[in-house]
Amino acid sequence: MKPTSMRQQSGIAVLTMILLVVILLAVIGSVVAYSRGSPTSPSDQTAKLMGASIVDQGNIFKDGFDLMMAKGSDISTITFDSVAVTGLFNGTTGGAIDQAPAADAVSVAAALWYYAKGSTAATGVIVTGVGTGGSSYAVVVKNVKDSVCKQINRSLHNVDESVGTFIPWSNVAAPALAGRVLAADLDLTGTTAVGMKDTGGNSIAVTKIDGWYMGCVSTGAPTADANVYFNIIKPI
Repeated sequence: MKPTSMRQQSGIAVLTMILLVVILLAVIGSVVAYSRGSPTSPSDQTAKLMGASIVDQGNIFKDGFDLMMAKGSDISTITFDSVAVTGLFNGTTGGAIDQAPAADAVSVAAALWYYAKGSTAATGVIVTGVGTGGSSYAVVVKNVKDSVCKQINRSLHNVDESVGTFIPWSNVAAPALAGRVLAADLDLTGTTAVGMKDTGGNSIAVTKIDGWYMGCVSTGAPTADANVYFNIIKPI
């Protein structure tokens, strides 16, 4: 068997080096391409964290209501304050600590959570397929940023954004407030002439939000960073 010549060994080494360079360039190109198209940019990560925070806070309120009801309180008697016996935030008899949305989650300073008392009268949140009639007891927060709203709906409902962003809205006015309690329905049934639309003003099926016990919507004409997150505490 003839020994490999120095020239042959040198040629193999050169080819090996060229192959390694090609592989390295391919890897670098893939990393750059992924980075440019990655859905986990810093702004996306912030929106995800802010969205998770809002969802968690709503669930804290719901757990508080559930705790007070488990101890014998009727939900109609629970108040969204720190008053003794009835107050959700009372340190002795209440069920939860008051929450405030993070500044990066909302478009206005010092945003607050509000309570929809729920009843057959116009004071709660109405969603098709939730409850049997009337308006549900719920907690809501206004002025949620678009980026946060989208992440909430994506996380909770795996909404399809392949044809654009999805923040459903109805032609109802933004919920009226009296103190920290809704003074009018947040009607999301989409039964009016205009019905539900996406943020581009295009009509969408009302069934997109049927059965949602929590989610993020925009009320009235789609205004940037003016969305409402709701969490239904008890349907009627």
